[in-house]
Amino acid sequence: MAKATFKKRRNQEAILIVGNNVRKLRKIKGWTISEFAFRCEVDPHQISRIELGLTDANITMLTLIAEKLEVDIRLFFKKDEQ
Repeated sequence: MAKATFKKRRNQEAILIVGNNVRKLRKIKGWTISEFAFRCEVDPHQISRIELGLTDANITMLTLIAEKLEVDIRLFFKKDEQ
């Protein structure tokens, strides 16, 4: 029986949208990356990588971030209308 292989797909556009929205919402709160990371109990580099679109944030992390920012998680996926 052949082993199923799965190609990992990254939607870079979506990752960048999420990162940009996290950054905007964090800045609205007036928090530095370090302050926000402390509130989330994660390494500041992890927050930085999410905001820069260098990493895929999983649903657990996005839920935590939304909770700390006191926003609906759906805001992370909203595209800027230009």
